[in-house]
Amino acid sequence: MYAKLVLRNAKRSVKDYLVYIVTMTICVMLFYSFLSISSNYYQPDIGSEYNFTVLGDGMKVAICAITLFLLFLIRFVNNYMLRRKQKEFAVQSIMGMEQKTIGRLFFAETFVMGMISIAIGILLGVFPIYYGNAADFLWKKI
Repeated sequence: MYAKLVLRNAKRSVKDYLVYIVTMTICVMLFYSFLSISSNYYQPDIGSEYNFTVLGDGMKVAICAITLFLLFLIRFVNNYMLRRKQKEFAVQSIMGMEQKTIGRLFFAETFVMGMISIAIGILLGVFPIYYGNAADFLWKKI
């Protein structure tokens, strides 16, 4: 019964969740891209004339700054969602639903939307890395 309620609430507030999903997807995509580029396994094929140690140190600082910005953004989006859902919470409370149950429903909705955002964000975060390598390969052939 609660699963139906979660899905019905998600369908009903698609516009609000679209803002949430897009924002969280962009956050995950940026974070994953920066972590992938700064990892030791990423070896771009650009020659030996470049020194990547300075770039790696700079990327670590950039990742810290991006993490702080993304934490602020995630908190802002979650507060936005809570404000948009206050009327729904009030109606559910008036109808006799316990606060614990309302919290669980909101957590389930947010969790589902978060998992969707993470999946899309990782896919979009991986795409530029491979697409960039493919573009370099095609450029060399021309």
